[in-house]
Amino acid sequence: MKYFIGYALEREAKWYHEELTRELAGRFGVEPLHEKQPPHITLIPPFSEKKEERIFSILKEIVCHASSANFHLGDFGHFGTGVIFLKVSCPKPLALFHRAVFDALKPITHFSDDLYEKHKTLHSSVARFLSEEQFRVIWQYLLALPSPEFTLDFDRVTLFAKPNDKWELYKQFILLRNIAK
Repeated sequence: MKYFIGYALEREAKWYHEELTRELAGRFGVEPLHEKQPPHITLIPPFSEKKEERIFSILKEIVCHASSANFHLGDFGHFGTGVIFLKVSCPKPLALFHRAVFDALKPITHFSDDLYEKHKTLHSSVARFLSEEQFRVIWQYLLALPSPEFTLDFDRVTLFAKPNDKWELYKQFILLRNIAK
């Protein structure tokens, strides 16, 4: 089965993301992300694994030693003209967790350090697979909106799975070490 590891957005941030992706799909004809996957921040990109117990074991071990932290989600950013996203601040505990999970999963994913460098900018995509024209029009539209701003608790990590044609929340792992916020 295919999996990816991320942080599932909740409450106001989830609602905002769902509404925004719904609006962008309806107004500009882009991929309806809200129909294909739960609102999230990707930590580890999709990979395949037949033995989910291997993934569970690695994540259980890492969350035992990870610290929670507040982080901010807001403002818009983009990767070239193909992807528009909500920016994520990356406090040290989140950056350390991200790298630790990436390294621990290498025997399963066979991901290279080059791929880590490509994916180390944490973000939450709101529009993908854009043409240059779609990007230009959507970017101008988003810049006219009030800038979103959410403070979230990095206190859990989610394993997402794709058993059919849609990504689903599969299992959550709670970080056991809470730090002063």
